[in-house]
Amino acid sequence: MSSIVLVLCSILVFSLSWQYYNHSFWENILVEAHGMLFDLAILGVLVLWLNKKGEGKLKLSQEGAKRDAKIQRYQEEITDFATWQSDEAKFRILGNIRRLNKLGVSVIDLRDCYLREANLSGLNLAGADLSRCDLTNAIISRVDAQGADFCFANLYGARILDTNFKKAIFFNSKLNNCLLLRTNLKESLLTETNFSNATFITVDLEGSISDNKDVLEEMKIPFGVFDKLKPKFEGAKFTDVIWMNGTIKGGS
Repeated sequence: MSSIVLVLCSILVFSLSWQYYNHSFWENILVEAHGMLFDLAILGVLVLWLNKKGEGKLKLSQEGAKRDAKIQRYQEEITDFATWQSDEAKFRILGNIRRLNKLGVSVIDLRDCYLREANLSGLNLAGADLSRCDLTNAIISRVDAQGADFCFANLYGARILDTNFKKAIFFNSKLNNCLLLRTNLKESLLTETNFSNATFITVDLEGSISDNKDVLEEMKIPFGVFDKLKPKFEGAKFTDVIWMNGTIKGGS
């Protein structure tokens, strides 16, 4: 029905307009045709740009969702293996930490993880939670652990080299028998931390200690101790350690 109406209307228009179909008419038709083509070209470019932009946003959204899903999965696997005291669990946890680092994630929940004798070299653990973590005899080299939480962690015998512990929290942690070489402990919290028999070589403790003459002789530390924090340094050795009031050169 609509096709018949269209044909009839077209016949009516053409029959009434036939006398006007002269040279000037066709010139106007061509002008209008060019204008229409120009408008279509602009409209086509605009539609194409909007489609590309929408596809880009959709792709970013999908990639973000995939990334979030991966982060959640890796963190869940770490949590699942946290308390397993086995080499397999340790390697799985380390693998997931590295995967999270590749995704740009360093704030990782590593509470209660079994990482005894683990090699943490090159990891980014800035802001991570390693409270109650077992890092006995671990190798901690070139690690960024700024602001990380090591409360009640066991780092007995760990070898710590070229590592950043700035503003890290070591409340009631065990670092006895540790080797700390070129380590940054600036402004770290060392409340009741055990450093007995640890070796400090080129370690920066500035901002983590203050003068306290009352316990100076008891602790036998030449330039000061942690004010009211009661860390243990019995048997510890210090070489080129930066304190708040000066630098220790040589062993002590």
